[in-house]
Amino acid sequence: MFITLAGLGGPLTFVVPAGFTAVARDLDVYYGASDIQGNVRFQDVDSGGTIWYGESMEEAAGYLSWRGRQVFPEGHTMQVSTADVLMDVRLCGYLLTNP
Repeated sequence: MFITLAGLGGPLTFVVPAGFTAVARDLDVYYGASDIQGNVRFQDVDSGGTIWYGESMEEAAGYLSWRGRQVFPEGHTMQVSTADVLMDVRLCGYLLTNP
């Protein structure tokens, strides 16, 4: 597990440790009912690129998810950030030992 937090209201990062390559596989996001729409973004901090973006629905609790394979070399940073609505997030994958 790379990132996990109940009630995320901003950015949270994971830096791949020396000697490893990380592969992000799954991002699960849960949010409660709110009178405004929020959003969540999964990013590669080093390139500045957005890997996935999702928006919560107004006035309803819900769930968003991303499935895939994104590779991050040692020292690189992955980030999940939310805006406007607190969300429970969990980004999972695995670390491979570098040769």
